[in-house]
Amino acid sequence: MELPSKNLCTLCTDDGLSNYAVTWCTECEGFLCTDCEKHHKRSKASKEHSTMSTEDYHKLPKSIRETSNRCKDHDKKYELYCSSHACPCCVQCIADTHQKCQDMKPLADILKEVKSSAAIPLLKNDLKDLRESFEEVIKHIGDRIKIINSQKEKGIEEIRSMRKLLEDHFDKLERQILGDLNAKHSILKSKLAELVKEMENRAKLVGQLEDEFSTMTKYATELQIYVGMQELEKTASKEAKFLEDLESGNDLHDNNMEVKILSEVYSVLQDVYSFGKISIKSTPYSFHGKIGRKDQAQRIVPTVPKPEQVKPSLMENFEFLKVITNNPDIFSQIRQMRFFLDKKTAHKEVSVLEDGTTFSNSIQEVAEESYNSSRHKRFKGARGTHVFTQPGIYFYEVIISMKVLAPLQENNIAFEIGIARHTSIDKKKYIEGQPFTYSMVGIHHPKCDAVCVQMIRQEVVLFHKTLVKNQVDEECRIVLGFLLNTDNGTWEIYNIEEGENLCAVHNVNCEQPLFPVISGYNPSQIQVTATFVTGHQKSL
Repeated sequence: MELPSKNLCTLCTDDGLSNYAVTWCTECEGFLCTDCEKHHKRSKASKEHSTMSTEDYHKLPKSIRETSNRCKDHDKKYELYCSSHACPCCVQCIADTHQKCQDMKPLADILKEVKSSAAIPLLKNDLKDLRESFEEVIKHIGDRIKIINSQKEKGIEEIRSMRKLLEDHFDKLERQILGDLNAKHSILKSKLAELVKEMENRAKLVGQLEDEFSTMTKYATELQIYVGMQELEKTASKEAKFLEDLESGNDLHDNNMEVKILSEVYSVLQDVYSFGKISIKSTPYSFHGKIGRKDQAQRIVPTVPKPEQVKPSLMENFEFLKVITNNPDIFSQIRQMRFFLDKKTAHKEVSVLEDGTTFSNSIQEVAEESYNSSRHKRFKGARGTHVFTQPGIYFYEVIISMKVLAPLQENNIAFEIGIARHTSIDKKKYIEGQPFTYSMVGIHHPKCDAVCVQMIRQEVVLFHKTLVKNQVDEECRIVLGFLLNTDNGTWEIYNIEEGENLCAVHNVNCEQPLFPVISGYNPSQIQVTATFVTGHQKSL
């Protein structure tokens, strides 16, 4: 509410005078000073007019103060009310825009019972109920904020607790393998130390024999030398025999210690893409407020007709999918998920751009990369970083753009999009035909002489659609939607822009996690780019 301000008398202002107003006339829509108010009340034309003090006038909302009883188009007083258009009219309005309107009523008849009508207390109660409802919802939201804050802290505690368990578990495994390493090292070292000690003793003995032989040859008689040589030769033969046995045995073998980390440990680094899942489960809120009144009496104040409902855009995926699928309820709690392709494991002859969402069937011009053992060796594509696990419902889109650079040969493949188990992905160039894989392909079709997209399962064509003519510079764009329901084992494919359900694959084996995959071929004949749009997920 604005603070009262001093207004000048409208009539005095017209005469070049400046007198402060004390009254506002609702009929004349002008301010009156004390003297002009007296004349206004005595005048036959205006003595019945309703007035209010300027102080009360400024208590009115600005929008009400700006409401005029004169037509803004013709500057004539409103005299009639058009029920068809729910608006007041002047006589000029009838000639201009309301010639065909039949239900015209005197405005005075519409307004004479407004203040005494049942609509006043009803609207007052409605506003009161509405305010209380908002207060209730605000309190509910405040309570929910406290709850989700508590849930967040609990989640942090659970995550850190699991992290501690993992750390303790890996610390234990580390201690075990380090203990085993130390034990085996001690055994090997002890054996070698014992062998070295024995060799040193024998070497010392041979050294003594050398000294004895030298002394003997200087001072002993011929007979003594002869007998001594016999004994020395026996001892030397014995030591030589020891060395021969040592060489022929395994005591001198090179026993090398090797630490081999189990593949299961490496799989944690390669296959575990997330520490967990944060799901939001929605529970309907039971509203206790009085939002609407079904038993209201007919109000005298006319209401403005509701505008026509605007049809939602087809690209508003969930609203669209609710209509074209047989399971509209499954979308009520689906949440967004970030969707990326794994750049590091993509085949060297295709590209995943830096943003991680766009795939190309050609090699990106970047500096030569070092050898990466985790890259696909056979499968000419990339896989998503998000794993589809059971139970869960997943929806994502792929925007595919193609341009023909040179005509494809018969049955040449342009691209392949699908889902597959990790163990089935890199067995050959395509996932098509592999166990636990499901895919659709963009391929040159000889009868159509065009690049077509098709899905074939067990030698049955589930769908076939022409995308682009097999001619130079022909290009196209299609937005495909993929809906995987691991609960009932279905994978459905949609043409989003045309509102078309292309096909549904049943009996999808979801017992083990499935990866989204895409591959591309023949970059010298056709340019293919595919952008994966942020998807949605509902955990069951």
